[in-house]
Amino acid sequence: MKTAIEHKITKLITMREDVAKGEVFLITRLTSLKSIFETKAQVKDFASYITGKTLLSIGKTKPKYIDNWEQDNKLIKIAGTTVRKYLTNPRQASTAELRDVLYRLEKIQGWGKNPWWSGQLRIINNCYALILEDALRCILEKDIDGRRIYDMAAHYVMAFSNSFERDITKKSLPYLDDIIAYLRKNLKTNKTMTTRG
Repeated sequence: MKTAIEHKITKLITMREDVAKGEVFLITRLTSLKSIFETKAQVKDFASYITGKTLLSIGKTKPKYIDNWEQDNKLIKIAGTTVRKYLTNPRQASTAELRDVLYRLEKIQGWGKNPWWSGQLRIINNCYALILEDALRCILEKDIDGRRIYDMAAHYVMAFSNSFERDITKKSLPYLDDIIAYLRKNLKTNKTMTTRG
């Protein structure tokens, strides 16, 4: 009999197979990730994994829609290095350093006036920086926040598939595969990984 986690991973794999055949799903299909991680160590490990995959996937070519690519890319790499140092040996990088990098990443994005209601609307100028922001928040927050885990995974899948819509398409598959591969490996190597409800 399958565990709850195995069932969720099987559903992700089935969705992945359907996408490969041409179906399109809303990114909200990844919400099952909100309840897969039970310990903070698991969340930190997943955040580190997504950080590493993001840094590998960025490449050296400047995307058309990012104005300050060289400067942003440098900060994203600093963020990745700081995350790795902190998770490998917290004495090499403090939480204050992580918070400083998070603050600097947040400044890459912008704010604008919301046309539908009074208040500010966040404008995403660099989706790769957004992934690192999500990863840093997952690491820094004391409690497990399923929404942050989902956001990080969803932003990762959407950023590299060039889908500014909230869809999982064929272009998303390599990044969805990364998430599935992580979950399958973690399930095999960490028997204590169970759902929270």
